[in-house]
Amino acid sequence: MARRGCGLACLAAVVAVAASGLTSNYELVRELAWIRGTGYAALAALLLALTASPLAALARKLGWRWANGATVGAFRRAFGLSAATLASLHAAVALTTYLWGAWEALLHQPFLRSGALALAILLAMALTSFPRLVSALRLELWKQLHVLGFIAALLVLHHLLLSPFASRTLVLCVFLFAALLAPLRLLRRRRSGGGAPRPSSP
Repeated sequence: MARRGCGLACLAAVVAVAASGLTSNYELVRELAWIRGTGYAALAALLLALTASPLAALARKLGWRWANGATVGAFRRAFGLSAATLASLHAAVALTTYLWGAWEALLHQPFLRSGALALAILLAMALTSFPRLVSALRLELWKQLHVLGFIAALLVLHHLLLSPFASRTLVLCVFLFAALLAPLRLLRRRRSGGGAPRPSSP
């Protein structure tokens, strides 16, 4: 259910982004709309994956019993895979439109480097989200690897703050809201006896 729901949400986001770009008669405006739209959609999926546990704790506090561990884990994984997929689409759109013929900018522009590194981390995490693949590759540190999701989020923040096309106010508000959710998970751990923390990952 989680995978199907996130998949449908991703599809709806892509359709909405494509439609918003087609409303303009100017090629550059269309391209920038597609770049921004896919980027913001990837950001939303990543932050939902990283804040799945705090959001579930809030949901349980409000009496929503469906927010159990198995459901939260399924949605975290689905949102993580969605983030990697949408980030890949964002990069593909940027490289085939605005950055076409100027790929060397990836080496010279700091915000493009941080975006590329964040994408690499998300793709590596996506690969380790499949149990059969993890077992086949005999990966023993895949849980630690998924902690890099927070590093990816910081790289995305750097990418957006330096990008000439992103709204800094919107980006800062979204990240601040996500950061304010973190104490909810810490309170839950304290009440449960303070066991070993489990990594939150896309």
